[in-house]
Amino acid sequence: MRIGTAGTALGGVAIATAYGLAFFSGPGMAAGGIMAGGTVLILLSLFWIGARPRTGRRPVVLVSALLLLGILMAGCLGAGLVLGQEAAGSPLLLGLPRRAALLLYGIGVLPALVIPVAYWLTFPRTGLDPARLAEFRRRLAELRDEDTGPR
Repeated sequence: MRIGTAGTALGGVAIATAYGLAFFSGPGMAAGGIMAGGTVLILLSLFWIGARPRTGRRPVVLVSALLLLGILMAGCLGAGLVLGQEAAGSPLLLGLPRRAALLLYGIGVLPALVIPVAYWLTFPRTGLDPARLAEFRRRLAELRDEDTGPR
């Protein structure tokens, strides 16, 4: 089994396990930790699958960006789990309570900034080559003609 597929499957199993733990034994740190780990694993696995190169290995820049992103997302989710309950006068982090800011910015905004830049830097190795792009366009034109043909 390939890394991306195995990671996606393992992340899905971890998330299902976390739901089962929360349902049958009540919410707790174990269920939250397993859910956080499964979420990070499934996100990174999908990013890994999306960056499959035409040939050879994935570029070091992309692997490094995914590794750094995984560490940061795990840290943000973990910090969101261990931080205490917010009080009414708690300080805000970029306009949000600390836990909400860590989750929204660390899991939502950060990947939306890092992944496109990493893909952009590695696109010549991971994108379509001119021959495959021409084949894709030719096939697309065939399908378009098929669709607009007589009925």
